Amino acid sequence: MFRLAVLLVTVTVTGAYSPADIKICRKEGHKLRGGRMVPGYTGGVPTIEACLKSCLANSACKALVYKPKSQDGSFLGRCYLKADGYAAPSPDPDTDAPSQSLEMGCLKALKMWGIKCT
Repeated sequence: MFRLAVLLVTVTVTGAYSPADIKICRKEGHKLRGGRMVPGYTGGVPTIEACLKSCLANSACKALVYKPKSQDGSFLGRCYLKADGYAAPSPDPDTDAPSQSLEMGCLKALKMWGIKCT
């Protein structure tokens, strides 16, 4: 008689993601619809890295959309945190300040296994 032992290993992703990690996973000119978390967005966010920091601080955050400062100055960077239920990335028609989307699953896969998401 054979015994089968299953070892479950939990890997926790901690630490900061590098600018190179963010560049690999970031989808320029794409937004994520749905799954928006309250309060909707945070304004005055200077970088996608600052937006990512907000996402990492919230366990419900699964992705983010960063809208950089508009060229016409109508708004300064906006950070939209996304919970479960957001749609696949879709092109952003706004060419003045195109969105940048970033999915946490991509960053985690990259850190844990070196998998580059497309």
